[in-house]
Parts: sequence; structure tokens; C-alpha cells
Amino acid sequence: MTASTLTIRTKLSIAFGALIMLLMLVSALAWRALALEVEAFDDFVDGVSARARVASVVRQGVDARAIAARNLVLVTRQEDVVLERANVEKAHQVATSGLEQLKRMTMAGDASPKARGLISDLIKSEMDYAPVALEIVSLAMQGKRLEAIQQMNDRCRPLLVQLVRASDAYADYTQKKAEAMAAENDARMAREIMLFALIVLAAASGAVAAGALVVRSLSGALGAEPTALGKAAERVATGD
Repeated sequence: MTASTLTIRTKLSIAFGALIMLLMLVSALAWRALALEVEAFDDFVDGVSARARVASVVRQGVDARAIAARNLVLVTRQEDVVLERANVEKAHQVATSGLEQLKRMTMAGDASPKARGLISDLIKSEMDYAPVALEIVSLAMQGKRLEAIQQMNDRCRPLLVQLVRASDAYADYTQKKAEAMAAENDARMAREIMLFALIVLAAASGAVAAGALVVRSLSGALGAEPTALGKAAERVATGD
């Protein structure tokens, strides 16, 4: 069966059916693109970004504890000793709680092997450093200032440097990971936009072709005397 032998009803059905199919395809692609965007956003917020925030909290607690421990060695007034001791306890609690949360998030999440390794290094560095920092606090509270200073120089500082490096390494990784995710998302969006543009162009071309086909068919039908449609048009023209 050729296009010239098809009825107008069939041609219209084919044309509008094709347009409906293209519309459904565009809708499906739009839904898929939105779903991918939501998934990527959730992965970032609940994964990389969330772990980075907790790691930052751990680092803040570590820094605050180190400062308070140093101050305990330096201050002489009793009220300052009490204040810095409270600061040490608060900062240690922040660091410890953050570390436990980071462990749970890493075990339950979808962190990459590299991220797991960096987080493991951070956890190990904190576990090595924390007892030494608390020992310095204990020595300072006992009035053993010289011993506390020696511990700070011999043991505490090297471990703190190691912890800072581990924290910086993970922070650098998360920043690069976020940038890579953003670049990947931009590339995927560019592909989706290009695909949408091609489909819309195809739909517009199809609509033009279908319109031309319908107009041509109707013109032929109206201009052909032997057809029932042509005869009906003539009767309308004569006043029926």
C-alpha cells in the first residue's frame, strides 16, 4: 500500500500517532534526565558532601583541643585552668563524636576505596594523637608543666602534624571529587540537551511533513470530481 492509496483518516492517524510517540519519547527522556539529576544530587549531599562536613567537624574539634591543651600548659590562674580544661573536654567530645559518625557513614555509604583509605588514615591519626593530647592535659592539671612541654615537643607535635596531613589529604580529595562530579553532571546535561534538540527538530520536521501531507490529500480530495468528498463540496457550493 502506497501513500497515495491511503485514506485521509489513515494518513491523519499515522501523522498524529507519530507525533504522540515523539512527545512520549521527549517526556520519557525528560523524566530520565530529572531522575539522574536527583540521584546525582542525593549522592553528593548524602555521600561526599556529608562525609566532608563531618571530617571538617572532626578537624575543628582536634584543633580546638590542641589549643586548649597548650593553653593549660601556659596559664597560671585557677579560673583559666578550669576554663581551658572545659574547652579540652568539649573539643575532645566533638572530635570523638565526629569520628564515630564518620566511621558509620563510611561503612554504610558508597565511599570509593580511595576515600575509605583516606578516612582510615584520618581515624588512625586521631586515635594515635588523642591519648597523647589527653596525657598532656593530665600532666598540666597535676602541675607538671615541664613534663607536659616535653611531651608536647617529643610526641604531640609529630602526631599532630600527621593528623593535619591526613585531614588535609581527605579535604583535598573531597574537593576534587566534588569538582569531578560537577563536570560529569555538566557533560551529561549537555548530552541530554543535544538529544532533546534533535528530537524536537525531528518532531517539528515530522509535524511539517504531516501537515503538508494532510493539506495535499485534502486538496486532492476536494479537487477530484469522482470522489464523494468532491461531490459533496460541489453540492455545498451550490447551496445545499
